[in-house]
Amino acid sequence: MFCGSWVFYFLRKHYAKSFKGILKKSHFYWLFQTTICGYFVYFVNI
Repeated sequence: MFCGSWVFYFLRKHYAKSFKGILKKSHFYWLFQTTICGYFVYFVNI
């Protein structure tokens, strides 16, 4: 849940103009979110 909120906030803040376009490609959005969450958790655990 944390990752989802963080990624959503990041995308909305930095890519507001293209955010709707990203949401249309929901499979890409979930893949991107999963990748970012994976790296985030990985670096935090280091």
